[in-house]
Amino acid sequence: MPLRESYIHMLHKLIKKIESDNLVNADNKEFIAEVAEELAYEFNNILQTIKSNVELLAMSRGNEDNYDKLDLIYRAVEKGNIITKRLLSCKNKNLPNKDSQNYSEDNKDYFKKSNKEKILVIDDLKLIRRTIEFILTKFDYDVLLAENAEVGLEKFINNNINLTIIDYNMPTKDGMTLAEEILKINPKAKIIIMSGYEVLSKINDFKNLSIIGTLQKPFTTTSILRTIRNALDK
Repeated sequence: MPLRESYIHMLHKLIKKIESDNLVNADNKEFIAEVAEELAYEFNNILQTIKSNVELLAMSRGNEDNYDKLDLIYRAVEKGNIITKRLLSCKNKNLPNKDSQNYSEDNKDYFKKSNKEKILVIDDLKLIRRTIEFILTKFDYDVLLAENAEVGLEKFINNNINLTIIDYNMPTKDGMTLAEEILKINPKAKIIIMSGYEVLSKINDFKNLSIIGTLQKPFTTTSILRTIRNALDK
């Protein structure tokens, strides 16, 4: 069963467990934690789509009269982020309080038009792929999309890719495995791993694999542009 659909099945199992034995044993607690984790990942991807599109609308001319409404949506998304972290903490009690996207102040203009660099985005969720495409094409990046690791690897091989963004959690092959395969083909390939809060606990693994950057969902337009520009300039 695909990862993105499995949480629905897990919810049905959870209801049956509640009815049968009142969730009193350790196995049931672990099961609840797994359901909470699945829901958190699904919720996080939905929040990412809303957050990025609200930011893009706020940047667009003609939306000045809607800023207050957009701000309300954005604040709701931020509250959703808190709920997501609470869901994830059901399984991971040591979830860090701060994210990994800490940047020193600099004078770079991350909102300037790009140099038409070609970026490959590999994510199994269409909503995330299209959202990133909307952001990057707005700033003149040339964007290729892939819905899974196999298609992504083929596009990497057949195109002159400047930067690859890979989702950490994918059904058929995880992002780390795909990154390893790409780096075997081109050890100098620039790769950004993108995922939710579990990125925080994997930073050392990424460094050992020579991953050039990480992007934690839900990211802001500024953070994705900054991460990409810094990666391309290295």
